[in-house]
Amino acid sequence: MFVAVDSRSGQQVAVKKMKLDDESTELIVSEIHMMKSSNHPNIIGYIDAFMKNNNLWVVMVRSLLSPPLPQTKLISFFA
Repeated sequence: MFVAVDSRSGQQVAVKKMKLDDESTELIVSEIHMMKSSNHPNIIGYIDAFMKNNNLWVVMVRSLLSPPLPQTKLISFFA
């Protein structure tokens, strides 16, 4: 899990990096569909997903309970 900054909004987001293989793809796609279709306070909100270098990167709403990280620990997406 990473914390990133959405350069469009300036908001911190959570980013989950997952290596895809034949066994995990169905489970991961199912998880993304659940996040996209859910609107519940106990389910982290889905923002976006993309593929890069055979990895799936899932961008999610960052939990309000997570402590802020120093700027050096942040990565920027959506430039």
